[in-house]
Amino acid sequence: MSKKSDASDVLGNSPSHGVIAREQAPRYQFLAPQFDNLPEELKKQPRWVVWRAEGGAGLKPTKVPYDPTLSTYRRASSIDPQTWGTYEQAVAAYMEGGYTGVAIVLDGDGIVGIDIDHCMIDDEPSLPAMSLMHKLGVEYIEVSPSGTGLRGFGYAEQLQKGVSGNLDGLKVELYSNKRYLTITGRVLKSGPFARLNGFTDLANTINANKVSKPAGVTATGTQEERLADWMGQVFSGDFYHDSLRNLAGSFIASGMQPGAVVSSLRGLMHSSRGRHDDRWKARMSEIPKLVDSAVKKFSPEVVDHSRLLRPTANAANDSEPTTRFKVLTAEQMAQAEFIKWTIRGLLPQIGLAALFGPSGSGKSFLTLDLSVSIASGVPEWYGMRVTQCPVTYCVLEGEGGMGKRVVAWEKYRGQKMPDTLRFIAQQFDLTVATDVEELAIAIRSAGGANGLIVLDTLNRATPGSDENSSKDMGVIIANTKALQQLTGGMVLLVHHTGKDESKGMRGHSSLFAAMDCVIGVVTGKGLSWTVAKSKDDVTGTLHGFRLEQVVVGEDEDGSDITSCVAVSTAPAFAQCGSKKLGQNQQIARDVLCDLFNCNPDGLLITYGAAYDAVADAMDVEPKRKRERAKKTIATLARYGMIEMTDTHIKRLPALGD
Repeated sequence: MSKKSDASDVLGNSPSHGVIAREQAPRYQFLAPQFDNLPEELKKQPRWVVWRAEGGAGLKPTKVPYDPTLSTYRRASSIDPQTWGTYEQAVAAYMEGGYTGVAIVLDGDGIVGIDIDHCMIDDEPSLPAMSLMHKLGVEYIEVSPSGTGLRGFGYAEQLQKGVSGNLDGLKVELYSNKRYLTITGRVLKSGPFARLNGFTDLANTINANKVSKPAGVTATGTQEERLADWMGQVFSGDFYHDSLRNLAGSFIASGMQPGAVVSSLRGLMHSSRGRHDDRWKARMSEIPKLVDSAVKKFSPEVVDHSRLLRPTANAANDSEPTTRFKVLTAEQMAQAEFIKWTIRGLLPQIGLAALFGPSGSGKSFLTLDLSVSIASGVPEWYGMRVTQCPVTYCVLEGEGGMGKRVVAWEKYRGQKMPDTLRFIAQQFDLTVATDVEELAIAIRSAGGANGLIVLDTLNRATPGSDENSSKDMGVIIANTKALQQLTGGMVLLVHHTGKDESKGMRGHSSLFAAMDCVIGVVTGKGLSWTVAKSKDDVTGTLHGFRLEQVVVGEDEDGSDITSCVAVSTAPAFAQCGSKKLGQNQQIARDVLCDLFNCNPDGLLITYGAAYDAVADAMDVEPKRKRERAKKTIATLARYGMIEMTDTHIKRLPALGD
């Protein structure tokens, strides 16, 4: 085929297979995909969606993605693999009609996309656009669905986030992850995907060009002149916000550390001749946010590409390079440590977790009881073994009532809370990098490293954020992970349900996906909590609890001051001590004891040996014996009598002799 699209293909599509956005004014038409020309590197990826042009009449249409695997319309998401399909499924969905085209999702595996808008002139690509593609080394280039732009694909390092901006008169977009790109197959250059040159450098250049001119502040002249203008505006007190924003962007783009930028801007504000009034105080307080925003936009990525791309053949005789990555054999991988638990089967020692429930459901009382149990190192919490660690509880909602809750818990339990449980009552913003850093320093300094950090609630920890926005939630998740990495333990987010409690946690679905453990408080006939997500895959079981009212004092009128304590309503055998076992459970326990006693170490047996022996001893139908044996052994594990590792069943003291 010709390597240049015919003009009639670009602007005169026939109305078949959803080529025209039918809801739009006639001038908005799109190229039909030419499937034979699509690159094999993309066809083999299981990340395809279909898209449809949608919008009001006469308005520029929006390209809305849809799941190609369903017969009914369901929106696709660039962060939800459940809404993607194979290339064949996308083609089939498109050919059935109702869609405008197909698209591929980028997921950070090395494939990247370059988009240049409005660069086709009389059906020919502009020289600057093709020169940029050539400079990057792009070997596959096609015309965009509108027929007015170019799209290229290749291999490059992953960006922290997508980039969109102007470069020498071109509107350029660069993407590597969490983005879908429409595909046409209208090729101008059909070579195989190549590794691109300077992809990250180009992204940094585009970002650096985004430092905008504030009102009343000149943006002309050299960089030194612009800095002098911005500093002068702050010093005189004429302009604070815009000048501080531009200074932050310039400093971060030059490689200056965020903490140093905050200190420098605060020092500049203190030296200002403007009145240090409420306006000045407001601008001073927002400096950390301005710097955090600048980090997200302008922070350069420092990667030694020449070292990474050095040919293997040339490096064969070099000394072994030093690297933080260790490549393991299968045997070494099999010897890796299993998951370590703070609460066995529920809460890992390292990662992110969430505990959610509707308002007034007792979730904060339950969270406090969980926190005290972990900090105290009690043997079990709701029948699950506990490993002691320090706990830092950040009280961001209902601060005034936490003191009463502490007194109520100590009075009901008849013991003091341990010193390994600490509280933070000051407000902070999880979306501000400097707040996260200072919080981590405070926790580590107080001995809370490698422990549990509770943020109660997520909403109060992220003031002003849109929980339903994928962008805002992405920042929240990234900074929560940063807090976890800086402190080395587990971060537990206390969160609310949405208006429809059956749909789980409020906000964007990426929050649930990012969690290692999710606990949901259920209301209805009493209160209970259940495991909505766990690394151990033990989900769905309801654990009942009640709120026990406790009198903690008297007010000035002699009336009782009360608070509550979360107390389990589960049977005693499910909490601790000896278990009241059913007939099959007792049989399984006796068989396992015999197997363990026959082993030299008395601690480990294989799954196969356990299932076979227990199945033989059970008085059930032959075809159901092994299934019943597996379920019964799993029940003993939930009772804390045995531990089911990845390879063996391990004996625990509660099993007995």
